[in-house]
Parts: sequence; C-alpha cells; structure tokens
Amino acid sequence: MQIRKTLQWSTGSTITPFGTVSKMLSSSVVFISVVFVIPTVSLTPDCRVTSSSTLTVKHRNLTTTFWGFINIVEERSFLSLRFYENGLPLLCIEYNHTHVTIHEIKRLDSTGRTSEPVPWPVCSEWRQFHLVVHRNILAITDDHNITWVSRNIHQSATHLELVMHHLKPSCTTPTPVWEVGANTQDIVAPRCQDALYFTFQANNTVTPQLTVGNVSLSLHQLSQSQPRLSLTVRGNPGATARVVGLLSPPHMVAVVWAMTVEVDCTLPTVSVSSENGGTFTLTQHIHLQECPPKTEKAQQGTTSCSNIL
Repeated sequence: MQIRKTLQWSTGSTITPFGTVSKMLSSSVVFISVVFVIPTVSLTPDCRVTSSSTLTVKHRNLTTTFWGFINIVEERSFLSLRFYENGLPLLCIEYNHTHVTIHEIKRLDSTGRTSEPVPWPVCSEWRQFHLVVHRNILAITDDHNITWVSRNIHQSATHLELVMHHLKPSCTTPTPVWEVGANTQDIVAPRCQDALYFTFQANNTVTPQLTVGNVSLSLHQLSQSQPRLSLTVRGNPGATARVVGLLSPPHMVAVVWAMTVEVDCTLPTVSVSSENGGTFTLTQHIHLQECPPKTEKAQQGTTSCSNIL
C-alpha cells in the first residue's frame, strides 16, 4: 500500500530523508513530492509458524507446497515425515544436517532402520518444499532443485504427519509470523553479505529486543501512535551487534519507523524478545535464497555452508 503526500516548504527547509523525494525549483518556493511506502503485514492465521500438520492422502495421492524452516541445531531433526494407515504407523523419515534416517514398520513386531549421509551442505534457513505422494512413490524437492526424498512406500498411507517449523500450505506468501511475548523467539542469523527483513507490530506500548550472543539491543518502542517498525538485520564477519541506522518519518505522517542493525554473521542465530513483557507480532519477509543451489561439489560433500559464502 502506498500513501502519497505532496508537501510544500519555503526555500531552505529540510526534511528527514525518508521515502522518494523530487524537487521542482521556482523563484520563491520549493515543491517536494514525498512517496511513503508502508509494507502490508500478513497477519492471517495461515501464515503463523506451526510445528506440525496432518495431511490426508486421498486415493494414494497428495500434492502440496509449503515453506519450511531448517533449524540451527545440527544434531536435532528439522524434518520428520510420519506415515499412517488408519492410525497405524507405517514409515518415518527424519532429516538432520548430516543424515537421513528411515524407520519402516515391516510387520507389527518388526521394524527396519537405515541411515544415510546427506550428500550436500544443509544450511539453516527457510526453504520452499514441494511434496508429492503418487500411488506408492514419495518425492520431496525444494526451491533449490534439491531432491530430499525419492522412494517407494510399500504400504498405502492414509495420513501424513509433517513435523517441522513451517507455514501451512494455505499461506500463499513467504511471510512467517510469530507472536512474541514472554517467550524468546530464535531466528536464523543473516549470512555474510546478506540481509534479513522484518516488521514488528503491536497494539500497545512494547519495546522489542534483539539479542546476539551476549549483546542485547533495545529496538524502537512500539505504541498506538507508532505501531509498526521495519527492521533490517545485516551480517558482517566479526561485527559487534549494533544499531547502524534509524530512519524516522516526518511527525505529521503516521508511517513506519525503520531501523538497520549489524550483527556477526558467523553466529548461527539471533533471538527476539519483549523487553517489558508486552506482546508484539513479528513478521519475516523472505526475499533471498540464502543457501546456494546444489552443485557438483556440494553433491560430493566437499562444500560447507560457511565456505560457500
């Protein structure tokens, strides 16, 4: 949504450098046209981050696309797929940063377990996944053209439980939303030379706080008169977390304040919390693919997330 204001000042007046400014000079008056862009924040329940979903496999077919988050802890599973037939477990596939493990129920009293190394570097980030079940074939690919799963399912599943921090398939925009209050919300740190983009929103007075390692930064206070804050988090190797930019709008126009923070991109995570216990909504705007597509070197396991950058 755009709000367009045409303002008039006498020659010599100054404005805060916010928005797009163009000037038409005359002998006595400077005309300034200012365009303020207010980001539209998706607050629909479908775009709130959830930890699990149950999907129905109809007539041995299922096709869905969703945004999923690969967590920061390498040893912990970030993706689990659990197949059921009328409530009975059939198959479980688990991924962490290094291995994929498959648990298959062969008979009621017998299970089979296999584990294979993941042949490409797994980076902590949001990715878009495409899941297809067609007859007895399961395939999962992502927006980096990586095939995560391609295998036969020997039994006929009726339900699939997806365990992963993800957006429901009905969310059509890559904008994960969290409600932050007494809890601390971890978010992935930006990669070097990259930036992450967020919008904070609150209906009452609250001060969001960004924590990187042992450093905590108080962000701009939200209130009824200034309910939104736009935050850019930039990565720089070895940088001490600090505010490098604060852009305030003209007081006569109720628009979004903008802050830029620099953090050390070699750290795996940063966290967001409420300084005074109030509640606010945090929305991430996913613009970039933060991990490169699978290459020949990546397939051979000779490349890591750190030295790709």
